[in-house]
Amino acid sequence: SLYQSVSPTNSGSVYVLGDGAPCALDAVIMGSLWAHFLEDPTPNAIMRKNFPYVCRWADSNIEMENKYPEWPEHQELDFEQLPPFFELILSKLEHRYIPILNANARALRENLPAFQADAFGTGNMTSFKTREYPEKSRRLLIRWVDCNLSAPERQKLNSLVQRKRLCAFFEVPS
Repeated sequence: SLYQSVSPTNSGSVYVLGDGAPCALDAVIMGSLWAHFLEDPTPNAIMRKNFPYVCRWADSNIEMENKYPEWPEHQELDFEQLPPFFELILSKLEHRYIPILNANARALRENLPAFQADAFGTGNMTSFKTREYPEKSRRLLIRWVDCNLSAPERQKLNSLVQRKRLCAFFEVPS
């Protein structure tokens, strides 16, 4: 589960993407914890029973509110040993997200208001409204990789993309 993947007892790290520094994902997970689980007594009890370390992490961050400690420098991400959260998300992309992303791109190209895709890899089609932002995000990420990663960094990323079978993300359907 998501909370198992971010639990430091499983990942060995303090932050979602490792011990380097907190990031936007830490903020998203912290916000969802408090908004959906920790403010309501019943989900709070369930979370504290099943994910005690995650709850202690959330509690300790609330205690730090308005104290603004110095955050450590980000460390380089090891593409060979990704944090469990990355592994979880990457494991879902090939069969769940990329088919939707590519179907959305085709619908945009054909100027269709909606499209269908197999969202869960079950063979059942689900209808989606065509949106511009997923394709813009993909193209921005591809451009960022091209403009900002050095040749060795691109080689590491390409190796990861191939290993995780995510090449279709970088191949914009025509």
